[in-house]
Amino acid sequence: MASISESFLPALSFLSESWLVDGDCAHRLSTSFAYLPRSVADRPSPLRALAYAEGGMILGPDADPEGWKLFDPIKITGTLFNARKVNVQCTVSDNPSLGRRIPQHR
Repeated sequence: MASISESFLPALSFLSESWLVDGDCAHRLSTSFAYLPRSVADRPSPLRALAYAEGGMILGPDADPEGWKLFDPIKITGTLFNARKVNVQCTVSDNPSLGRRIPQHR
């Protein structure tokens, strides 16, 4: 059975109201709508939870691999300044537990 925190989805409810006035007659138009996120962030890794609790820095993928989803390296080949051939390889990582802070890793 899911706990309340696991089954609770945050939502924002809005009520929009407008008045149309035509001479002596006023008409109220109102509608309500809600924003429901399509997904909920995963639970943070133990190291990330500790950083949240202590107000510390979020560790990067090298120090906290459990807290990050690593994708296959991306290889880019090109020419720099129309003179020098370059090959660049980078690894993209995603933080599936974001929802509280923007990551700043060391």
